[in-house]
Amino acid sequence: MKPSPTSLSPSQRLGQASFILVLFHMIELDAGIMPIDNINLARKDIRAHLNVISQDPYFIAGSIRLSFDPYSGSSGVALLTALQKAQLDATITVNGGPDAELDIETLSHGQWELSCLGCAMLRKSRFIVFHEAISSVNRKTDALMQRITHTGRRD
Repeated sequence: MKPSPTSLSPSQRLGQASFILVLFHMIELDAGIMPIDNINLARKDIRAHLNVISQDPYFIAGSIRLSFDPYSGSSGVALLTALQKAQLDATITVNGGPDAELDIETLSHGQWELSCLGCAMLRKSRFIVFHEAISSVNRKTDALMQRITHTGRRD
């Protein structure tokens, strides 16, 4: 099996949205295979290992802790480590800490995206799918997100 692409370009004639829908089993493949790490996604459920970061971040109403870890599967130390890796620890502390109510109005769009990346790191997602996530952030945040993606997940 050939490895799946790590990025999609218009020349590949595959819609990014369609790819993501198949990847997360929101639609099923009619024919063919879609392998990742030699696992045919048409047959296996690997959604637990996937995390998508889109240009329109989604947050759960409630505390920062709840939004980052809705199933309470991580320790407080792991949460703080994820916030530090996403360089949001100071911002979160100023806004009342992880147990404070999440007020997305206090975050910039770049910080929204960084918080989604922090969530992905907290979940230890094996695959992170960026769907136009960096299209609306500034260059500094883009560079930070790429650095975090390449180095911050090695722990």
